[in-house]
Amino acid sequence: DPTVNGTNNRGAYVAFNASTNLNSLPLQSNLNGYIQPGQAVFVQNTVGVNGTTVLPSITISQSHVVGSSGNKTLIFGKNNLSAGGELGVDDQQRVRGTVSNKMEKIYVTLNIKNRVGQGAADGFVVAYGKGFTDLMGREDAAKFSNLDENIAAVHGGVQQSILGLQLLDASKFKSDTIPVSMWNLAAGEYVMQVKLDSEVDPGREVMVLNRTTGQQFRVDNKLGLDLSFLNATGNRTKDDLVIVINSRKITPAPRSRSQLVIYPNPTSNGMVELIVPNVGGKLSFGNAMARIEIVDLQGQVVLVSEVILDAVGRASLDAGSIGAGGYVVRVYVGNQVFTSKLLKQ
Repeated sequence: DPTVNGTNNRGAYVAFNASTNLNSLPLQSNLNGYIQPGQAVFVQNTVGVNGTTVLPSITISQSHVVGSSGNKTLIFGKNNLSAGGELGVDDQQRVRGTVSNKMEKIYVTLNIKNRVGQGAADGFVVAYGKGFTDLMGREDAAKFSNLDENIAAVHGGVQQSILGLQLLDASKFKSDTIPVSMWNLAAGEYVMQVKLDSEVDPGREVMVLNRTTGQQFRVDNKLGLDLSFLNATGNRTKDDLVIVINSRKITPAPRSRSQLVIYPNPTSNGMVELIVPNVGGKLSFGNAMARIEIVDLQGQVVLVSEVILDAVGRASLDAGSIGAGGYVVRVYVGNQVFTSKLLKQ
């Protein structure tokens, strides 16, 4: 799409997925389900998708041709028509299969800071649907690299421009940790924008974590998040940001009178230090035994460990065996219990 605004104004590749009827820059690009006059495309084959072994092929017949100029987009034509509203797309059910109408979409774009108003340099979409799978499926689209700025979601070790994930029932908890990969960056200031579509459940929690600094930023359901960063000369990549998407906000267990301290939090490898507060100075910690429980957000205990506290109530814990997501940590010392939240990337 030549209208996408990269450093050298050369445009950028935009992916379109017929299973979700989404493109990877829906807030900016008019790319839709039609190949426009003068437009070149790359087609991702379906070998290995959902376990299939179908040989890759594409067939275009006369019945697929729509001659009306009203189906041209602003990419190459003069008529602005939003994706999904074109004549014939509703008839493509035979091609894309049955798709649930409800999708919760999270838009992530990479912008040059002094040109934010002119549009993004690149972007990707995370879409939740009940008919989707967390494995590589027909609702996903692999990333196609640009000459200039690139940003992609990383899932299962694959860089993706459209990432479809399973939408669970409201009664179940689901947490997804999605590394963000950026490359071909220029020296200067950038803004990563995260916006939530109106279909996103207002109870959903979306955060951006910086794995290097430990900072975490909450994405507002209505306002989104603008995260600025300065890219140094000679540094072409950025891989320290992670998006954590929870199906509902993390609510810790009832707290005791003082807060348990856990650091680093969030943790990437699971190795953390815990400090038990000495309430009123009445506890004697030296060589005291403490029982630690890590509980997921469905109330299931996923890790139990016993540690010896030092004189100031400190101990180390290896939580590397638990999966990514949000947890509640409980530390039992004598007849007292101390709790805090833990995020595992």
